[in-house]
Amino acid sequence: MKFFYLFSIVIIISACTNTSKPIQNIEEPTMCDCNELILDIDYQRFYLSDKKQPFTGHCITLKPNGKKVFERDYLEGKYHGLVIVYHNNGEIKSTTQYDKNLMTGDQKIYSLDGYLISHAVYLRSQLKEIIK
Repeated sequence: MKFFYLFSIVIIISACTNTSKPIQNIEEPTMCDCNELILDIDYQRFYLSDKKQPFTGHCITLKPNGKKVFERDYLEGKYHGLVIVYHNNGEIKSTTQYDKNLMTGDQKIYSLDGYLISHAVYLRSQLKEIIK
């Protein structure tokens, strides 16, 4: 009889144990100062602190007066999304689309007073078309 109870307890405990693979902990995108990011030159990836976890998120670099210098989006340690560079007066100097470190999409360059100077389209960092 003791064997039956012991066997029943073992069966119940093992039935409640989760044997499936655990869900990976996906870190939520974060925001930081771009100067805090560390580039691993060998792998061409950016990290915030832990070289086992490439940075995913948004970074901004500001001047001491609070004006933006540039801002970038990252995915798994690589430029991914929009990179914006600013003139000293705070106007946008350029916007460039990236896809995992490769220029892909529009690149626009603006004058100090905000007028569009140049508009080009890239695919995998290759110039495909000059629109303006």
